[in-house]
Amino acid sequence: MFKILYITRRISFRIIALACVGIYALGLLSFFSTHIPGTEQIPTILTPTKIMKKLGTNVSVGLHITGFPIFSFSKNEFLFDGVLWFRFLAGTESIASLENFEFEDSEILPNNKMIYKSDPIIQFIDHDVLVCYNFQALVKGHLNYKQFPIGDHKLVLKLHNKNLSAHEMCLDADQDYLTIADDILIYDWKVAGKKVITGYTSALLNEQKNISLSYPSAIFVIDFANVGIKHLISLYFPLLVLFFSGH
Repeated sequence: MFKILYITRRISFRIIALACVGIYALGLLSFFSTHIPGTEQIPTILTPTKIMKKLGTNVSVGLHITGFPIFSFSKNEFLFDGVLWFRFLAGTESIASLENFEFEDSEILPNNKMIYKSDPIIQFIDHDVLVCYNFQALVKGHLNYKQFPIGDHKLVLKLHNKNLSAHEMCLDADQDYLTIADDILIYDWKVAGKKVITGYTSALLNEQKNISLSYPSAIFVIDFANVGIKHLISLYFPLLVLFFSGH
């Protein structure tokens, strides 16, 4: 009699536990479907002053991403192929000045070069010069895992040229200058938004003597929405198996 009562209570407990787990899972999926915005911080860069705009060459900059051979928010590793382009008035800038760009927190080879960067591809458009570089870069993101495993993320790509001062070149861009190939395939993630910020980065070397170092910068931000459930399954399924297989 006591054994039957014990078994009955045990089955009832598991049914209640299963119902609670089901409600919890449904709540997670519902919460997950709302797509919590990524909480990554976008670096702050400064807006060029009137003097900088007057002295420096105005150069438009754009980024086209063609693919992600490696894309992992869990490992914080992103290898991407793309085309970086610059457009400026003919005779106002040199190719040698442009080619020293790099992405912050990217892997640099021992010869101080990117993983891959092509020779400049030069075109003339009316009175402007268009200079394009095919490249491949491996970068690390400043990720925030506060909402893991259901949060979205921002991939922040900061471009800079430390061989030039902010008084020599002023970068300019808008949101349309960041483009992503239509056929790009990234499992469990989709592009949900983008943003481009241009300006310059400044480092104060000596506050008393007002000595600082500045260089042009551009920030490309891509919002990725999490549309996969593999992290939820990998986290909770083993726990459920252990729970319901226990004696």
